[in-house]
Amino acid sequence: MLRTRDCSPARTLAPGPLFLKAGLAELRYGNGVTVLVEAPARLTVRAANTIDLAYGKIVAVVPSNARGFSVQTPSAHVVDLGTEFGVEVSDDRSTHLEVFRGSVRAEIISSGGNPISQTLVADQAARIPAGEAKIDPADRAPLRFVRPAEVTFTANAAYERWRAFSAALRSDSSLIAYYTFDNAQEAPDLLLNRSAAGHELDGVLEVGDAQARPSWTTGRWEQKGALAFSGATQRVTLGGKSRLDFSREGQTAAPFTIAAWLEGEPNQRDGSIVCRGDERKEQYAVGLRYGTFRGWIREVNSPAWGDGVIVQSRVAPGGWQHVVEVYDPSKGSLSFYVNGQRVAENLAAPRALLASSAATVIGSRRSGPRFLPAFVGKVDELAIFNRPLSAEEINRLYQAGTRGP
Repeated sequence: MLRTRDCSPARTLAPGPLFLKAGLAELRYGNGVTVLVEAPARLTVRAANTIDLAYGKIVAVVPSNARGFSVQTPSAHVVDLGTEFGVEVSDDRSTHLEVFRGSVRAEIISSGGNPISQTLVADQAARIPAGEAKIDPADRAPLRFVRPAEVTFTANAAYERWRAFSAALRSDSSLIAYYTFDNAQEAPDLLLNRSAAGHELDGVLEVGDAQARPSWTTGRWEQKGALAFSGATQRVTLGGKSRLDFSREGQTAAPFTIAAWLEGEPNQRDGSIVCRGDERKEQYAVGLRYGTFRGWIREVNSPAWGDGVIVQSRVAPGGWQHVVEVYDPSKGSLSFYVNGQRVAENLAAPRALLASSAATVIGSRRSGPRFLPAFVGKVDELAIFNRPLSAEEINRLYQAGTRGP
């Protein structure tokens, strides 16, 4: 049975080749196996519980009664042992295999004709190069694949897809702070952290100069919330100061990625959105300045607030926008992404950051000529990772969180 992401009627699919040019397609076997195919992809559906994947990405969910389902690629044979797993075949015909649940067996044939196999279990990944008789361990990249649980075919498909993606994202060990803005009823004075770090990194809604806290409002979907900032130095102060300090005591700094959904006022000229530091010790920040999204980090020897390395991009007026700042001290780079696309990169970023004992805040710490004015608008789904996300992972964050189909 074949279903496509445009919600066209499901139809029976005979064994044979399949070329998916765009979108997603779901294959359902009579034995309960579900295979999600992400375009572009070329594969051949076999009648005997097998798929030949020439290139592209698939994720297979195999119930215990269908154990033995297999995927043949140009460089490997992957046999399910009762699990959920992803397979990607790249342009160079290499295979990336990632196990989400259960276990699989990867098989290859050596140059001498001898079989080589390796069993992978949940949270393990491997790369099998084409033309080489080896199975190499690989870094996990859970954002690399669209999971079947993320795809629904209902009127609330976009929201349900985001919920499934959000639930899976929380298992990423590099996600140190994750605010989904869905706790207005549960804890209205707090912004609860949904990552594994738990309540240590909960945020506190604080009163600004106008003696008002940020207010709860509707988020990107009517089923979830967001926080509205009306200026006047309203802020959310995030806990766990040491967990969000990437300076590493003057040594080479730790990498990070900050991602957030924002809906700013169309006429807002500038404002602080996310920042860490005090008047003399700015460490990192994301903000608006004269109609431009800006991300910056503070060098150790920067003499004044605002000095340091900056990346920026003009703001498209109106609507929700996904903004991501990526700092990679090993490469000396600071990159900026808007709506899934890299729009700016600075390759002269410092490899050490100025340490700060101050907390990270959403909004503005205080008013005054040495501080950006407070952000005016809405903030929804803020995530902080302790690694640099790849361009592909950032695009997945954006695609999973957009209201589009």
